[in-house]
Amino acid sequence: MRTSRRRLLVGTAVVVVVAAAVVVTLVVVRRGSGTTHLRLKSFGPTSSTSPGGAICRPGTWPVIFQGRPATLARATGPGFFVWNDPSGWHIRAIDARTKDTFIIKVDAAERLDPSTFEQVPAHSGTLRVTDGHAEFDFRGGAVATGIDFTMCQVDRATFTMGTNIWPWPPSGIAIGSSSQAVANPISVARSG
Repeated sequence: MRTSRRRLLVGTAVVVVVAAAVVVTLVVVRRGSGTTHLRLKSFGPTSSTSPGGAICRPGTWPVIFQGRPATLARATGPGFFVWNDPSGWHIRAIDARTKDTFIIKVDAAERLDPSTFEQVPAHSGTLRVTDGHAEFDFRGGAVATGIDFTMCQVDRATFTMGTNIWPWPPSGIAIGSSSQAVANPISVARSG
């Protein structure tokens, strides 16, 4: 009996050590110039992968931004739509009544990676990304137009939306699957 009990305890200890090693491996995050930081985070559906394949820090953006706005599918405008999902951040605008120039700005203290920004539809405007600033200018219309991007190494960002004439009112900005903005610009920060 003692031998089988000892084997059971040793087997359980090995399983616990292996499981702990797997968890530690999953929470090690690489930042900047190769510095390794240990960050304990809950893993959730808001993690994303950059187009280059780099894994972004998971589960850390505010839950209120999760999911494509339900109103986007039937929108004819006017409005902006901001959301986050496993593939990253998405900002769209639609307004079938105007041909004004729309502007989306993304600002961060950290460097934004230009390779992660994509116009939707492709070639629909002018996109500039330098250091911690991205700006996308495009013509309004009946098709939802905007940008998709990831912010793998960014902890805080601000999104500003409007036209070449005025900032967009928060009441016309849908965020996440079912919420509305309370301010424009919108500030987001990673938790923890």
